[in-house]
Amino acid sequence: FNLFITGKSRRLNLNEIPDFLYTVSKFILFDILKFFSREKTKEIPDFRNKKIAYVDTTNNYEALKFLKNHYDILFVTSAKSPVNDELIGIFDYLKDSTILRKYLFLLYLSINNKYGIKSYLSILKYYNRDEDHYCFFKDNAPSAIFISNDHEPKSRGLIQAAQLLTIPIFYFQHASVSNRFPPLNFTASFLYGKYSNMIYKTKSCSRGDTYLVGNHKFDIFKHEIKEKANVGEISIVGIAYNE
Repeated sequence: FNLFITGKSRRLNLNEIPDFLYTVSKFILFDILKFFSREKTKEIPDFRNKKIAYVDTTNNYEALKFLKNHYDILFVTSAKSPVNDELIGIFDYLKDSTILRKYLFLLYLSINNKYGIKSYLSILKYYNRDEDHYCFFKDNAPSAIFISNDHEPKSRGLIQAAQLLTIPIFYFQHASVSNRFPPLNFTASFLYGKYSNMIYKTKSCSRGDTYLVGNHKFDIFKHEIKEKANVGEISIVGIAYNE
């Protein structure tokens, strides 16, 4: 959560406090009701020895869907509302095992001048995702996990769980990166190019192999550009990017 809580910009303004108190109160009530109305766990999808791609947004899915051309792969999401019907949802199987600790964590952040709680909604929703994913995959480990987000709390929870369970995990960059992102911590990472690699090289704790593969989203235009260039219809190709 360090990316989302550190610095003055992460502190609540006075006018934001009522919404904060209302939201926290709502989550406390929800967690109490959830605790006293636990249903029997549904039958967990079997991911043993299968390859899975973990996606929570449309961008994540678009970055990884090319894998279907190369592997027999299942697309999995922990989002409460999956972005498409192809995804296997695991939200209902995550046990929410640290209900009290997330509120203590928020209390600690609110009294420590180094931190802020503007991203309290992420903390309320995703604080315990490392333990939840660990419990979920402990006896249900896939042979490999592919992921395209390396910094959101819910993704970080999965990454940490995979490492503890020694499940190979592969990262494909899906958007521009920032020097505020955490170190690469994967079996292998596939980046757009030198700029992204340079950003991650500033992180002293990065591990795993790194490959510069370009933005594969442009691959669909490759043949069209080549054909039009050969007949003189294209002389300049412009590509927008962020630094």
